[in-house]
Amino acid sequence: ASGAPDARGGGPQAAGNQAGQMPAARAVDDPMGALMRGMAQLQSAMTESIASRSKDEIVKPGQAELPKLPDLCSNSAIDVGDWLHGLQNHMGDLSSNSGMWWKEVLACLSRYYEAYLSASHVGKLSLRSADYESDFLKDTRWLRLDKRAASMILACIPEAVKSDILAARLAGTLPMLARIVVLYRPGSVAERQQILQALESPTAARSSTEAVNELRKWSRWMARALDMGLQPPDPSVLIKGLDCMTKSVLNDHSDVAFRISMLRYNLEVDTRPTIKGAQDLQQALLSELEQVAFRTRSGGSAAATASVKAPQPAGGGDGSPRKQKPPCKFYLTEKGESREMLDLWKYIAPTDYVSYEARWRQPDCQIQGECTQGTRATTGGNSYYRASHSSATIGWCNGTCHLYGLVEYLNGIYNLNPAGRTLVAKFLGRGVAALDLIYEIECEKLRELRSATKANAKSLWMWATDKPWAQHLETFVREGGRVHQLQAMNAMGSPFLGWSELDKSLASESIDLGDKAGWIYLRALPGSRQRRKRLMSMPWVVHLFSGPGHAVDPLFRELDDGRVLVQIDINRSKSEDLGMIAGVYRCLLWGAATGRIDGFFGSPPVKPELVQKMMWLVTVAKAARAEHGGHPVFAMFEGEKVMKLRRDADVERWKAVVGSWEKFVEATCLEEIGESIVTNLAFDGAPPAATERGSSRWTFEFKEALVQAVRLWGREPEALQVAKWVKKLDIKDGDFMESLSDKELAMWRAH
Repeated sequence: ASGAPDARGGGPQAAGNQAGQMPAARAVDDPMGALMRGMAQLQSAMTESIASRSKDEIVKPGQAELPKLPDLCSNSAIDVGDWLHGLQNHMGDLSSNSGMWWKEVLACLSRYYEAYLSASHVGKLSLRSADYESDFLKDTRWLRLDKRAASMILACIPEAVKSDILAARLAGTLPMLARIVVLYRPGSVAERQQILQALESPTAARSSTEAVNELRKWSRWMARALDMGLQPPDPSVLIKGLDCMTKSVLNDHSDVAFRISMLRYNLEVDTRPTIKGAQDLQQALLSELEQVAFRTRSGGSAAATASVKAPQPAGGGDGSPRKQKPPCKFYLTEKGESREMLDLWKYIAPTDYVSYEARWRQPDCQIQGECTQGTRATTGGNSYYRASHSSATIGWCNGTCHLYGLVEYLNGIYNLNPAGRTLVAKFLGRGVAALDLIYEIECEKLRELRSATKANAKSLWMWATDKPWAQHLETFVREGGRVHQLQAMNAMGSPFLGWSELDKSLASESIDLGDKAGWIYLRALPGSRQRRKRLMSMPWVVHLFSGPGHAVDPLFRELDDGRVLVQIDINRSKSEDLGMIAGVYRCLLWGAATGRIDGFFGSPPVKPELVQKMMWLVTVAKAARAEHGGHPVFAMFEGEKVMKLRRDADVERWKAVVGSWEKFVEATCLEEIGESIVTNLAFDGAPPAATERGSSRWTFEFKEALVQAVRLWGREPEALQVAKWVKKLDIKDGDFMESLSDKELAMWRAH
């Protein structure tokens, strides 16, 4: 009975098996046991990690070849920097953890070199690189890795440097690198001078490839200067060095020069140079010239070359074949195309035909409709005419290529034969482009002539720069601000010394001469954004107190051609009030100080403060043109009431104007014409009446005469002064020079 099977399918053995499995299930689900097993695994992992750290670093088998360190030369300071950067990948691949080791080596090397630069001459002798070695590098696990790296470095350095290291008994990567850096970057006065010389006067590049290399060197010299803590040269000097470096290359590539000019305007490197602007300009030049260098390298191989064949012997026979020289590919490159236009018009002297026969090649391809009898093409790319002659010589036309010859070339006819024969010449090249080039050269000469004429005219209207007030004024138009304006007004001999402190304060507003500040100032003038852009890029003619009405007078439209006519009057807009602080007057003062204003004219109201501001604007504008260059500034004051008041010293409000008027007129070279006009414009005869009785508006005749006088000023700015001198010539003999003041005498000599 006891051995009978259980009704549910289990006997005594089955029951025993179930009883044995239940404790095991409970053991698996025990959380305390799982925690203990996890702690044991973590402890074993930490033990293995600590044991692995104490082991030596396993260096990979084999020895890679490191980049060669260049010999000591003038560029050693930047060569060693490039070399250290090139070692990074090789050193990081010596073992699994060699990257961390190499980074720590460079950090210790940097600390050592900084201490070396700041140490005295005696202190440098006692410096040891081992003193700057960190505990991380001193760990014994890096010994084998350090020896492998040191042996690789010793194999890639020049023999002279290796001899120095071996003589000093240096061992280890850090001591070797420290000695190499000291040799290549001594940090001495000579190296500092070399860095400054490389930044200020870099080598002028003759090709785009040379320019790319020099620009890359320039950036590395700049980085070297910053690493040494050396103060870089002034940004304007840096930009001048970049210009000298790339001038020749940019002249050969006008499209690149145009893009660089646009970038220079956006970066404001010519008006407000900065170190950041110089670096941005260098990057832009490098980017553009890299493309040019790539085109130059690939231009010769990508272009198809014309096939040529050697001339056949005239007498027949079996001549042994000669190996042909490869055809010249120079004229397929960009430089060759420009050179071809210049070589097109060169002629050689009479010479022997036989001596040049071997150098001539006959074209393979014939152009339909052209006569090729008696023509030869030289290796220089030029085609010359060979006349039929009984002897072995050929007569050549000699002489230079004149402008009429180029014009005749457009019709395909040349009268170049000394015998009077008409030669039909067909040339390869761009004849029309050559004419355009000559046209540009002639235009440039014309511009130079006009510039020289303007410079002579400008010297006539400059005041004596040795006066203190004029010197302060010149400083103001260079630097801006308000202090220099007040100094110019308060200096001895200043025409404005008699003004009250309030008048001086109102006339001298603080301004920044930069373009960004000027763009903000221009917002005071009513008008669109397009008009403000014109004001930024074109000269102005300012019509003060122009009266109501927004439209430009039809007679004055000529003054708005090529320039911007700026009309100012409070009756046009409340924003054009000259008495408003930080308003339209500040905008006009900025335009005058930056040399943008060609001239002023207007009829001021009977308010002395407005007359004073107009006087100061004229003075600043003339000083700016004298300082920055450009055509002299014209000015015209008109107003019968104003002229009467400025002659009357009894009116209290006008005493400041009366006291300063004569000196102002003398300093700015103005003349009184009639009873109501003070100007430096030369009218054709006596000026017509400015206004009619009972009206303040200018007459049609006066406006027409004013426009004609401004037109004459553009051609002859000294016409009025010369006419004044001519009148004084009528004085008795010997009294002409005595009749001139000191200023007029200086102007006469300049003229």
